[in-house]
Amino acid sequence: MNERMNERIYDEQRELRTQGVLSLLIHVEGVGNQPCVHGVRKPSRQPPCVHERMNERQKPIKTERSLHNMDEEFKVIDNYLMIRLPDEIDHHKSVDISAKADRYIVSKKVGNVVFDFERTTFMDSSGIGIILGRYKKISCFGGRVYAVNVDSRIRRILLLSGLQNIVEIME
Repeated sequence: MNERMNERIYDEQRELRTQGVLSLLIHVEGVGNQPCVHGVRKPSRQPPCVHERMNERQKPIKTERSLHNMDEEFKVIDNYLMIRLPDEIDHHKSVDISAKADRYIVSKKVGNVVFDFERTTFMDSSGIGIILGRYKKISCFGGRVYAVNVDSRIRRILLLSGLQNIVEIME
């Protein structure tokens, strides 16, 4: 019973991420679409997203830092998008980081992405997803992905996940 519930939740979250990227790239507006709490547009035929079914106690709390300083964490320098990652990268932060990075990649037409891990002390699999997703988008245009200020923990995660083959880790 628990396995089926976990699989269903996983499938819903994966579908939410997929639809978020598609809606960002395609900008589908109009009939048949309704916004999710997080601004992701999805067809109305789909069940409500996981976040819409959460009660108020379960909803993630956004801090003042995550709301106001998010734009300061993204800078376009020449043909590079520099992303300063937060101290902890988990599922809730990864959704915002991915969406904002995708917007910058599309609107500013950057060719390369640089992830700055200077402040990052914790990263789970969603952080790997952020890197892998941006690599897939940038590599279509011949771009590259770089990681800078990587400490020993993050380096180990990148090596164990196999990302060192697609991400150039700068010393």
